[in-house]
Amino acid sequence: MEAQGHEDPGGALRELAENLFQELQEHFQALTATLNLRNILFHLIANTAVL
Repeated sequence: MEAQGHEDPGGALRELAENLFQELQEHFQALTATLNLRNILFHLIANTAVL
């Protein structure tokens, strides 16, 4: 007889991996947004200085 919670031993690991992947995606999106904003601001400042 199996102990409770061990019916799907890979289930908990799979869920953990999915959660970590989701968190990684969120951090990557935040980093991308930050870099895009920084790039936009840099170009606005550079173009303003030329005028």
